[in-house]
Amino acid sequence: MRQRLQDVASFLSDLKQKNHSIKSVANDIAEAIRSELIADQPEITSIRKLTDCLLKYVELTGDKFVFILDEWDAVIREAGTDEATKEAYLNLMRSWFKNGDFTGKAIAAAYMTGILPIKKDGSQSAISDFREFSILEPGEFAKYTGFLEDDVKKICDEYHCDFRKMKKWYDGYTVGDVKSVYNPYSVINAAGSGKYKSYWKQTSAADDLLRYIEMDEEGLQGDIAQLITGETIEIDSSSFNNDVTGFKVKDDVLTLLVHLGYLAYEQKVEIFGEGDDEDELIREFVYIPNDEVRLEFKNILKLAKHEVLVDLLTKSKKLFQDTISENEEAVYVDKTGYIYRLVHEVTPFFLSRPRRFGKSLLLSTLRSYI
Repeated sequence: MRQRLQDVASFLSDLKQKNHSIKSVANDIAEAIRSELIADQPEITSIRKLTDCLLKYVELTGDKFVFILDEWDAVIREAGTDEATKEAYLNLMRSWFKNGDFTGKAIAAAYMTGILPIKKDGSQSAISDFREFSILEPGEFAKYTGFLEDDVKKICDEYHCDFRKMKKWYDGYTVGDVKSVYNPYSVINAAGSGKYKSYWKQTSAADDLLRYIEMDEEGLQGDIAQLITGETIEIDSSSFNNDVTGFKVKDDVLTLLVHLGYLAYEQKVEIFGEGDDEDELIREFVYIPNDEVRLEFKNILKLAKHEVLVDLLTKSKKLFQDTISENEEAVYVDKTGYIYRLVHEVTPFFLSRPRRFGKSLLLSTLRSYI
């Protein structure tokens, strides 16, 4: 078997250097692969269609192809709102991986990596039925997503780093069932330089963060303010279409920020009922994982356009201080939404909280409801 490797991000970079437009990227990729095939097997020079060239190559050599595409989604992210360019690129992918006349005959295997999962076409994959492992659903690859605590301790021992600072700056991600996952890129840079700081500004994804926050979908800026002060936000990721545009609700933006690494993601399962009536609810939560990412969010607030967000953050900090100082006139949390569940659940509840955390108020509300 022969392998053809296409690093999509590097390919795009080469196109820019040649002053090629991204609009032609699908044709450029196809022509680049075709040229490689012809160089190895000149007999296929007269065949223009790429899939036909690949099939002829398999016929001549007896070898099927292994496709390895690094950063497959670079075109999706780079094209932005240019739907025609994205569709042409996806059609190229479909011609390889979702083509009954070609896929099984010419491809032995395909492996793709990217920041975004495979783009959806409605509720289905736009390319093919790949086995997907994403940051939301990592499966058995969860423990390989980043550095784990033991990995970081070994690095700190070898490079004489302060483990507590490493943890404070770069820990905080949860991937599947694996807790305490570190950003490997930042850990490596901090170990090499001896400086504990944000390394996100050196990535292309950092440039997009401001644009997403400015959208302020359904009060997104208010959620960002809460996240910066250390709160956790519940989301629903089901409507996210694995793209950087076409957001339907603010949860789509927050889900994208999870894929970009700006937010950590965690699922919690709640069990309801008993016996045959038992059911479960999977709830999704996001939060800012560590000081590195929090610093990037805070830097956004320094921009003049974000006066509203600054005001929200100030109010959020004040609310926190009022809560700590037990300022009852300033702080009220509406918990009536939980009353229905408490009344109608069969499972007994035991509520344990510190003094002054609203136990009596909640019970009084429950008594009035009943």
